[in-house]
Amino acid sequence: MAIVALGASAAIQGPASAHTHTAAKPTRAQQELLSRVPASAAVLQKQIDLQLSLYPGGKQTSANEVSYDGGNFVITFAKPATTQPSLLSGKGDCPDGWFCFWDYEYYGGAMGKLSSYGAQDLWRYGWSDRIESAWNRTNTVVRFYNHTTGSHSEYAISSYDQYLFMVFPGDYDTSVKYLADGEDSERNKADHVYRCGGPGGSMC
Repeated sequence: MAIVALGASAAIQGPASAHTHTAAKPTRAQQELLSRVPASAAVLQKQIDLQLSLYPGGKQTSANEVSYDGGNFVITFAKPATTQPSLLSGKGDCPDGWFCFWDYEYYGGAMGKLSSYGAQDLWRYGWSDRIESAWNRTNTVVRFYNHTTGSHSEYAISSYDQYLFMVFPGDYDTSVKYLADGEDSERNKADHVYRCGGPGGSMC
């Protein structure tokens, strides 16, 4: 797949409001704890406590879920004492109307999900550089980008963001993106997402 960068004049804007980055960069050990399949309920709670400590502003809404921005972004942690889900069961965790992404290939490990139109910065939720599977259950295209250098609004895609891949809406063949070992240019690199369409939004 070709890698393209948007020029500055072709920046895609999301909502006008923006947030300031306040989250600390996790250590390697902390990131491994966040992404692993927990061995017990106690380990699961440690994951959730760490998530909320590193990335404030969220709220624990169930034994294995954390919600941000009034439910705009939701993280579903893997349940304790389970192996990595199969393709079918992992995909089944993604509800209609959302686009979802997972820590592991074949839709395993923790899952993040969004439904909003426009640009979203995954960094503020702790989801930069960790996506290995994605499924789009919305009715519009979702594009994934790698932030390379520089700074800009969290709710815009600019020349600093390198296009990685897109996930189409619809059936299994076009809505699922599995980032295999042979696609190192895309795996564990997405920092921003853009859902096309919506009021005043780009149709891509």
